Amino acid sequence: MEVKLTSRNHTHALYPVLEEVNENGRQLRFQGLYTYRRRFSMQPFTSFLDLAGDPKLAADLEHFCRDIEAVEYYVSLVTARPGPSVTLPSTVSLGGPWSVKGLVAAHLQP
Repeated sequence: MEVKLTSRNHTHALYPVLEEVNENGRQLRFQGLYTYRRRFSMQPFTSFLDLAGDPKLAADLEHFCRDIEAVEYYVSLVTARPGPSVTLPSTVSLGGPWSVKGLVAAHLQP
């Protein structure tokens, strides 16, 4: 059985941890998902509905972020519509070293 990490399966006990993850990302100046997708020549999302795939979640994201380019990295990881064969563990094992290197960098070159 495959378990996917999504925006709908976090327990309430983890909410303070998730807030701390976002706050630490801001302090460390992590780049948003849009910047990473552009850097690695991936098709950028054009709308919140394109990112999330769920109209209610897209409306919530639009309310909080207001711009598709402003979606933070961790938020985008759990709200992005999963591909047919992409799961978080495989993504981390393949792109982990690049992600860590990129997250620590203050600026990404185009």
